Amino acid sequence: MEREECLSILADVLQQFSPSGSADQAEDCLSRLGYVVTLTANVESTRDFLGLSVSIWSKLSEAIGAFVDNLAPDLKEDALSILRVRIVRGVVLTARNLVVGVKNALKSEDKHKTTNGFNLNTRELYSLIIQNQKHVNALAMFSLDNLEHAKLQGPEDLKIPIVELYMKTIAACFQYLTNLSTADIEDIHDVAHHLDLKGVSPLLHRVVMFDGDMGKMPANSHINVFGSSEVIIPFSIYVNNISNNPCIIQELFDNPMAAGLLKHFIDKYDVSDRQTLEAFSEVDYLNMSISFKVVTHEGFLAFSKQLVQQNDEEAHQVMFQLLKLVQLLTASKEWDWDSNKLTIVITWLLEIYRSLSREATPLLSAEGLTVAEKETLSKNQKSLLCALDTIGSLCQYDHVRNYLNSYKFLEELIAFLHIVHNNTERKTLKSSTDSVSAGKKEYPMIKSVIIEIITFLIYQNFENQELVRNLHALEVVLSNCNLDKNEPFVKERAILCIKYLLENNPGNQEFVRKMEAQRTVIDKEDEAILERTGFEVDIVDGNVRLKRSDKLQELERKN
Repeated sequence: MEREECLSILADVLQQFSPSGSADQAEDCLSRLGYVVTLTANVESTRDFLGLSVSIWSKLSEAIGAFVDNLAPDLKEDALSILRVRIVRGVVLTARNLVVGVKNALKSEDKHKTTNGFNLNTRELYSLIIQNQKHVNALAMFSLDNLEHAKLQGPEDLKIPIVELYMKTIAACFQYLTNLSTADIEDIHDVAHHLDLKGVSPLLHRVVMFDGDMGKMPANSHINVFGSSEVIIPFSIYVNNISNNPCIIQELFDNPMAAGLLKHFIDKYDVSDRQTLEAFSEVDYLNMSISFKVVTHEGFLAFSKQLVQQNDEEAHQVMFQLLKLVQLLTASKEWDWDSNKLTIVITWLLEIYRSLSREATPLLSAEGLTVAEKETLSKNQKSLLCALDTIGSLCQYDHVRNYLNSYKFLEELIAFLHIVHNNTERKTLKSSTDSVSAGKKEYPMIKSVIIEIITFLIYQNFENQELVRNLHALEVVLSNCNLDKNEPFVKERAILCIKYLLENNPGNQEFVRKMEAQRTVIDKEDEAILERTGFEVDIVDGNVRLKRSDKLQELERKN
């Protein structure tokens, strides 16, 4: 296709967006435009050639702008209006294809062949592409508005086609924006990562907060934008691409409605039931990638403090959902956890842990709780469990352990362990009732994750090993070397912790030798616990006798 033929078709498009257009003329124009869309989608040489034409980009921008500025505000639901929406969608699809052509053509080794001799003003070309992006943003906003408000006053048989058409138009807009944001040649890359924030942010806000009123729709219509893969996949790719620009994410945090936006985003992309990355869909993975960029952005530090200080139900829900997301992120090695990102995440996690532990301490220490206080403690436990489990996952990194040690985190963690241990009740498998003793609370799983973090921090760290004993936490860990229905993993974690507390530490070994059996609360069926760490245990006259096992001594002699 020659450039002049394409320009002629686009000129006809502009004519259809004038007041004098007719349905017959629009049908003919749509057919000719469909040929351009098909050709630019399937023929690389045509796509590359036309994509470098400043005059074609000028017509594309003019056509979409004419529709948005002149027709969209008063668009009706008649046959001509439907044709006009289909035509503008075809223009967007053409632009979508030509963005790829620009990228390919300017990467081509033979640029002279591609440009075919006409003068190429790349700066003007990029300016037109960005101008087109603004019009596409406006078109997407217009389509979302029409869907949400459901202004369908026309004949019943037109309602469903109009809804489907607007969905396809929104999809085309995000396909164009996605192709623009994924262009990786030098100048386009700069353009794609310095998009007009005034146009990007409202559109993202509009999509995330979109909530179509299904009550006004025909029973068999569907306007769930987030349920349409045709829309949501390009949207997710687009957001994932532009979120590489820190300014875009900072714009989110500066938005007064940031908490609500994040809540809607997480609600629509709930992946809390996914156990592994293999269970993730393409959209799941993309939005986990977006979430990773959000929670590792330095602006999240101030945002998380605002959530903590806000202290209302919405803030609690958003924080809990974010903690669940980060819990998933840290459980995977897919993400690039450099030292800067680790510092950001562990810093705001510590702030949240401290806030939650401060809230829990008086509730755990109280003689009795009201119904409202029990509910508060239950919510606190769920959030704190996520926060501690995430801290535990991050402890695999030397940088995080060094950070925690520099802030004396082990001391405050042990202090909270004592509070939890002293105010919760162990339930053995033989416990005949689920009732809780007076003054004791239900606060499950917390001791398990605290002991796991302690294990990370004392591993091959003599100073921290000593600190555990000096702060009387060694006996607490020992007393958790038993089955507990409230703490199903505590026994295994306590055993591992004891192993590393005793390793190359004569002081801790001697301390355990002197422990009385009743203080360690070791049941008969659990007498082999310390043997699994390389020691033999004898209980004589109520005292724990600790010695290296024969197997361990034999291994040491061989070495």
